[in-house]
Amino acid sequence: AKIRLLKPDFIIANKEENTEEMVIELRKICPVWVTDIVTIENVLQTITDFGKLFNCRTEAQKWNDKITFSYADFLNFTKDLAEKKAAYFIWKNPYMVAGTNTFIDILMEVNKFKNCYANKGRYPEIELKTMEKEHDPEVILLSSEPYPFKDEDAFEIGRNTHHAKTVFVDGEMFSWYGTRLHKAFDYFKQLFAQVTNPPIDPIREAMVMSLVSFIGPKPNLLDTNNINPPLRLEVAQPVLDVPGANPSFGG
Repeated sequence: AKIRLLKPDFIIANKEENTEEMVIELRKICPVWVTDIVTIENVLQTITDFGKLFNCRTEAQKWNDKITFSYADFLNFTKDLAEKKAAYFIWKNPYMVAGTNTFIDILMEVNKFKNCYANKGRYPEIELKTMEKEHDPEVILLSSEPYPFKDEDAFEIGRNTHHAKTVFVDGEMFSWYGTRLHKAFDYFKQLFAQVTNPPIDPIREAMVMSLVSFIGPKPNLLDTNNINPPLRLEVAQPVLDVPGANPSFGG
């Protein structure tokens, strides 16, 4: 009823999100275009179709060119990367993952993730306690949608693996179709950095990478009787040129 009040000229429905009965009812209002997207090629074809349908062929082609270029660039980026076994979680209570014949599965493959549940149907329910023994994933991907996984979920799922790397991922980048795919490939490069080379803790990194050096004896901070402790020089780098030397510490 609410859709009818909008008086649409055209309705776009996705096969995964709408039942046949829903589409039949919608067609009583106006023409309905049903999309069925599983592959990247499906995305490009749909954009082309919409370009023709809404008389914006040039704009549609520009988007397809952008996506195609980004896709080719990302394939080149990943061509020498080793494949990792992964599980992509979408739901809790019960735990559900992305399986075969899904857009998520295709994008996992593009990212060199071998889907542990590729032969278990589209969105199978799973038991955490059997995950390590049956599949032994190297990477756990926790989607931001439709279920917003939290740190405690990552801990619970991770403890049922053999030291798998657990990563929170943007569900929109893995499951939304259309022009957003252009942005997804840059996001996947960032994701690759998280999965294969996690960033060092910033405080630890500052300590490890610092070039600060000290000249002189280290004072005893617990010695309350030492009123005039020996001076100690802190320098930003281990090598001093003459202008950088402090004359008050000269011999």
